[in-house]
Amino acid sequence: MIFRISKREFYIFYHQKNYTRQEIAKKYKITLYCTNEYIKNYNLKKRHLPRIKKKELYKLLYIEKFSTKKISKQYNISINLVRWYMKKYGFQPLAHWQELNLPVKLTKIQIEYLIGNILGDGWIHKHKGQGRGRFEIEQAYIKKDYIQWLHQIYSPFSLPIYKRNKKLYYKGNFKKHLSCGFYTHQHPSFDFWYNLFYPKRKKIIPNNIETLLTRRSLALWWADDGSYRTKTGECNLHTQGFDFKGVKKLKKILDVKFNIKVHLHKQRGRTGYKMYILAQSRLEFFKLIIPILNKIHSIQYKLPVGNI
Repeated sequence: MIFRISKREFYIFYHQKNYTRQEIAKKYKITLYCTNEYIKNYNLKKRHLPRIKKKELYKLLYIEKFSTKKISKQYNISINLVRWYMKKYGFQPLAHWQELNLPVKLTKIQIEYLIGNILGDGWIHKHKGQGRGRFEIEQAYIKKDYIQWLHQIYSPFSLPIYKRNKKLYYKGNFKKHLSCGFYTHQHPSFDFWYNLFYPKRKKIIPNNIETLLTRRSLALWWADDGSYRTKTGECNLHTQGFDFKGVKKLKKILDVKFNIKVHLHKQRGRTGYKMYILAQSRLEFFKLIIPILNKIHSIQYKLPVGNI
């Protein structure tokens, strides 16, 4: 056998840095048998790894909410050994959101705002495999105050706000577009809403949307997808991303639940329908949403001057 790792180097990793034999074998791309031969030929003492008692491990995992990485550092052992002890004692690892001590579910207010964002520019996506759902929203950078406000709404699930510089193709040219937004942590609560709104990986209007849509939801839906023309007073909700059946559901709910009358308009050369709020309902509509949106400076262009 040719010994490619010097005695000093092996000693540093094995005794000073406390690498396990498996970790050394993986690092140098050798077999576990070779690591044992190194220990034997270099006359190194085999390490006696600390034993973690069942009660100690239970306390660290489920009471103090330590991650496997944190436990491995505390005992100066490998993560694989921590997992071996967990398997031995029949302990299941905590999910990431449990390690962060996040709430078990969203609050009622957070759910109301989430519905509005999902109908608008927000979306929920899931990672492949066993990943949990997470919410994301992104807006133009000039709406940073709106993103900051939403970031507070979804706290403590929110991750830090990011900033992006993109090149978008518009009318034959590429233009720079600065945006900002944020993700939430992956969490089981978002799984439920993902399954409801994305049953086949495409956003739909669920059958129980009437019970879900509230004044708060309506306000954020407008903040994302509403448009207001100051000169004419024209108000539109851009629902072209949904199928006709879903848009008809929303039209009926606005009429029955909020007494907001709308017509469905189809633009030439475009697919989908937008919702045109009739003049007789505009005052009632803005009375519902302005108390929620009037403090967000970047959204004021979507509201009447003077805010009724």
